[in-house]
Amino acid sequence: MKLEDSVLKLKFVNTKYGYLLGNLGIITVKDLLLFFPFRYTDSSSISSIVELKNIGEEGNTYTVQAEIKTISGTYLRSGKTIQTAKISDKTGDLKLTWFNQPYLTKALKKGETYNFIGKIKRKPRSIDFYPISFEEIKKDKENIHTGRIVPEYSLTAGLTKKWLRTRIKDLIDNLENLNIEDEIFNNELSTKTLGSLIKEIHFPKSEPDLNQAISILELYEFANIRLKLLNSAKVNLAPPPFIFDSDIEKLKDSFIESIPFELTPDQLKAIDKINTKIAANKLANFLLQGDVGSGKTIIALYLAFLTSKAGLETVVLCPTTILAEQHLNTFGKILGKWGLKTVLVTGKEKKIEKATTYIGTTALLKRKFKLFSKIGAVIVDEQHRFGVTQREELLKPFILGSTPHFLNLTATPIPRTVAQAFFGDLEVIDIKTKPIGRKPIKTFVVKEEKRDASIKWLKERIKLGDQIFWICPTINDNNKAELKSVERTYKILKESFAEFNIDFLHGKIKNKESVFKRFIENKTQILLATTVIEVGVDVPNANIVIVENSERFGLAQLHQIRGRVGRSSKESWCFLFYSDKISDTAQKRLEFLKDNTDGFKISEFDLKLRGPGEIYGVMQSGVPLFKIAKVENFINQLEASKILAEKLYRLNIKNISLFE
Repeated sequence: MKLEDSVLKLKFVNTKYGYLLGNLGIITVKDLLLFFPFRYTDSSSISSIVELKNIGEEGNTYTVQAEIKTISGTYLRSGKTIQTAKISDKTGDLKLTWFNQPYLTKALKKGETYNFIGKIKRKPRSIDFYPISFEEIKKDKENIHTGRIVPEYSLTAGLTKKWLRTRIKDLIDNLENLNIEDEIFNNELSTKTLGSLIKEIHFPKSEPDLNQAISILELYEFANIRLKLLNSAKVNLAPPPFIFDSDIEKLKDSFIESIPFELTPDQLKAIDKINTKIAANKLANFLLQGDVGSGKTIIALYLAFLTSKAGLETVVLCPTTILAEQHLNTFGKILGKWGLKTVLVTGKEKKIEKATTYIGTTALLKRKFKLFSKIGAVIVDEQHRFGVTQREELLKPFILGSTPHFLNLTATPIPRTVAQAFFGDLEVIDIKTKPIGRKPIKTFVVKEEKRDASIKWLKERIKLGDQIFWICPTINDNNKAELKSVERTYKILKESFAEFNIDFLHGKIKNKESVFKRFIENKTQILLATTVIEVGVDVPNANIVIVENSERFGLAQLHQIRGRVGRSSKESWCFLFYSDKISDTAQKRLEFLKDNTDGFKISEFDLKLRGPGEIYGVMQSGVPLFKIAKVENFINQLEASKILAEKLYRLNIKNISLFE
């Protein structure tokens, strides 16, 4: 059997189970092998019955190994059933109780020994034991569900944890039949084979062995990211798509003069960096990170301007149609002054005219051969929405003869160490200064008891012409009553703000553009939404943002949401409502956000407080889908992974196939 084979070739995996495994992203044998546990339950400590009786505590979970003496079931008048069993070991007897599981009277065999995992309940003169799980003890057969460090896997409806655990154990026991031994792993890091490391992660013998196996494979997975960056760095040595014979400085001055506002020092520095690279006939390859509202778009516009002047095309790739339409408006106004045409490509357009700049969603990829002839620059806005390691994949469709210049924009400020680890092949440009005339956003952390007073104040602000973004964490309740949903909040706001127009927006709504257009035109005063509005949305008249259950959002994400306001000379406010169940850590984070508006400081704060996992909370879809590594551990492994990647690179290894 090969790693690339379908899971349908495995025993006990029929079409039905193949479909269910597919829901978990498990298509091949390799997928199943690398479907690692998300956590572990340690039931390796076996308690005797006398220990449970003497020192066992209610609420704690225990494992007991004993023989079944009797088992029976009782039917109640209500139609419910109770199953009871008497078990014994060398130290005594114990009563077990289940509810509504009549099959157990046949499944559990009298005279056989089992591991039982469960909790105790004390009575005046005895204790009862309520099992959660059990497993029969068989000679010459390893227990996999109890009496050990038990792996817990993510499930989907229709799959049981025991079935999935058993299939993975069967596969692990037959590793010798799979060609997984890779010479890449035969090094000084460990004397263990790759197969044994994978086995330790699925079914560890001890916690130290588990931690060692995870650490080694995690190091290799981080090294694989670095290895890809080292190999993709070769792209930077490719010849540029165009060379300027004319004076590029004169073009820069003409462009700046055409802008109807004064550029900030950081914007001018960013333009100079692009000029320097292109003037030296080198490929521009930048990660432009700037705080929300810092003016990154004008830098993208400049690269598109230069590319158009060279007679080549620019592609601007956006994660949403709303953002693409906003860019169309901005690019069209500036480039139009030079007679340069900009068009929108979202998949809805039946006919698309030839242009120098194409702005759109991933629909651009589908129409590339019909639209483009020679691309000089690719600009990706909010690349984390497409994946942080996908630069090569994003560029590949647009390399029609020569490699284009590349500019990646992100409004999620990333600490330098993080940027170097995941964007190592890109030159980082920071924009920290805000455009002239922008006022700082006033942020308030608000208790639920202050809601009525806040609503009264908000009504007065709307009468003065202000507009409000109102953000909820969920679309509907989904049995999570503690979370404010868009659907439930919409009904409440319709009553509280009856004299005003309210719209709602979330990912499932089809007519997002028309809803958003009404808000831009101030036909609606309150736009209730999920975080669908967090990226790139620009409505200068909207100057108030309300966030429900703010403690449930990542700090970087909250900063992004707050950045939807404060985009004009108007005074702006952000209200962070939180529930009574807020933790001390969450309270501390919200207070820090209240007192700080610098996205770079906020990301560094989260790095210290909770590790980079929180920074990437807003970048979830962009963090590489690691098989075993956790992004919050990468700083500890950063230097070691660099050394390992460079060693593998010298061996002319392009990637580690295990993690592909």
